[in-house]
Amino acid sequence: MPRARPHDHLGNQYPTVRDMCRAYGISTATFYAALEEGATLEEALRPDKRKFYKYQTHLFTCREGLMAYAGVSRWEDIADKVRIISAAEAIKRGHIK
Repeated sequence: MPRARPHDHLGNQYPTVRDMCRAYGISTATFYAALEEGATLEEALRPDKRKFYKYQTHLFTCREGLMAYAGVSRWEDIADKVRIISAAEAIKRGHIK
């Protein structure tokens, strides 16, 4: 019998849990940790768990994207110029909706 595909609290199906988490902007580790702490599926996928890397006037969801944009190959070369902010702060400041 084929395995059921992962789905979110809205009924959307995904090929893998990793794909579902990626769609919500969270890591699989964050997702599973939230479930282990007793969170519901909706709570575990809540986007306010996301963090953003703010560099100059731009927001990035991953360090790799930021590093590619800035043209550096080592995180240490740019870490002191980056601010990590939560999704709640990004929404509050109008960076995202």
